[in-house]
Amino acid sequence: MKLSVSHRGETRYDIVSGPHRIVTDHRSNGGQDAGVELFVGSVASCVAYFVGRFCMRQGGTAAIALTAPQS
Repeated sequence: MKLSVSHRGETRYDIVSGPHRIVTDHRSNGGQDAGVELFVGSVASCVAYFVGRFCMRQGGTAAIALTAPQS
């Protein structure tokens, strides 16, 4: 997997992996604060994956959803 991160000005960074581009920014400088949401989302997807795998091994389903409250 090739992943690159490029500074695009102020607090914005672009993450590129293959055909995918993710734009991150930080709210403190007028941005949209996407960096925090992406970090939390990546951790949540990792947790969901391993919980789903555990459930499947126990004879259940991997169809789960995680929701984090806004803070």
